[in-house]
Amino acid sequence: MKKTTAFIFTIGAAAALLCGCTKEDAARFEGNYSFKTSGTVTLSPQGSEDAEQTETVQAKLISESGQMNIVKKGKSKSDMTITMNILAGDAVVFENVNADGMVLTLLEPYTERQLVIETTDGTGTAYVSISGTAQKFTDVILFDLTYTGTATVNGVEYQISGSDIDCIAQENS
Repeated sequence: MKKTTAFIFTIGAAAALLCGCTKEDAARFEGNYSFKTSGTVTLSPQGSEDAEQTETVQAKLISESGQMNIVKKGKSKSDMTITMNILAGDAVVFENVNADGMVLTLLEPYTERQLVIETTDGTGTAYVSISGTAQKFTDVILFDLTYTGTATVNGVEYQISGSDIDCIAQENS
């Protein structure tokens, strides 16, 4: 009898351990975080007919940091909202976010923003649409973001032809 009870206890403990180890979907990402966003965008002059011959410009984003809140929408297991409260700046809300397993995805319609950018020619303004995905590792979420849109630097209009944007969010304890 003792062997049977010990065996059943061992099987039950193993099952509980396997089921309880990994959070997925919205439960994995829900929480409060401190974040920092930085990166670069590649700019191509608008209206250039020969894109191969046109010189592109690298622009650096002004780094942003602040508090990020990720919450479930109602009782959904996958629909979420992200709010980024930027220090000395605006609050940015991503209304259409999906948590599927281990990946968080920003969905259409994408959030749009106005940002300050820096080039060797001076400071400009970018009007971007933000898409991307994220993965959580223990207590850190790594976002791989894509910015598309336009920019103006010293009166010259550019199309954003590429981006390398990272956002790192550390879960608050």
